Amino acid sequence: VDDPLARAEAIAGAEVVESALLAWADSDQLVAQTGLLLRRSLPAKVLESLSFSSHAGIQRRALERHELSTDELLGWSQAEQPTVRALMAERAGLPPAIQQLLAQDVAADVRQTLAGNADLHEGVALRLAQDADPAVQTALVLNPRLPESAVAALCASTSRVVRKLVASRPDLTDEQVAILLGDGDEEVGYHLASNEAAEPELPAALAAKWAGHRLPSLRALAALSPALSAELAQRLARDPAPMVRRNVAWSPNLPEAWLTRLTTDPDALVAQRARTAQAQRRTVAVATPEPTPEPASSPGFLRRLLDRIVGEGKGVE
Repeated sequence: VDDPLARAEAIAGAEVVESALLAWADSDQLVAQTGLLLRRSLPAKVLESLSFSSHAGIQRRALERHELSTDELLGWSQAEQPTVRALMAERAGLPPAIQQLLAQDVAADVRQTLAGNADLHEGVALRLAQDADPAVQTALVLNPRLPESAVAALCASTSRVVRKLVASRPDLTDEQVAILLGDGDEEVGYHLASNEAAEPELPAALAAKWAGHRLPSLRALAALSPALSAELAQRLARDPAPMVRRNVAWSPNLPEAWLTRLTTDPDALVAQRARTAQAQRRTVAVATPEPTPEPASSPGFLRRLLDRIVGEGKGVE
């Protein structure tokens, strides 16, 4: 058949013995090998032959379909072509020993690909978290199944871009948030403020600094600080941004008179939060102390519950 497309289709549908399929695979002809890969299933020997094709696309597709043994994985992970090593780096269920080998690869693209592997071993993830190439750390922080220890390591990255990406993760612990806030980076703080899953608690000095920041989101973050002074709490209760007043309504350091003012705030959610906080204060004042505090008394819990019931309504300021 002279038409390459027709020949590939003929090979794809031909009813032939395995030896014929193997002969086409060994021919290293692009059309014949393309036709073979169009077949729904291929014998292991045929896929093995196609894996050594001189045509990069054929080789990649064959390796993707080929069930490789540990020894074969090790061999291909040391292949001369970085593209082949990168292909190994993205395979699911890659043994830790091979991951360790690829984590030391001279090609950053290989290490970057490995960093995005959902089955990344914890020790390998920690090694990649120290990689000198920011692109590798960036790929790592975007891995949704990253071990907690690696996330903590990335919180201390020298790359602001990486720390900003970490600050946007939905699974941050209080300890990780504290590390991210350690140097008071405003851009990292902005991403933490935008992360609805995080509840950062700023230390007193940082809360005082950000209480007067030009960005409402950082003032709102300062308003959540348990170290907020009464004076700063009053100032934030007068803030023009509703998002700031909403947060400071939860502050235990906000004087009662100012909390009462917020119960009639023009913003419905501010007013609702203030009324809830006021009711909570009264309940605590008359309640008999319990050895174990009720989870529902947590401002963070109440804030999340109220937000679900009332909704932000007016959007993000």
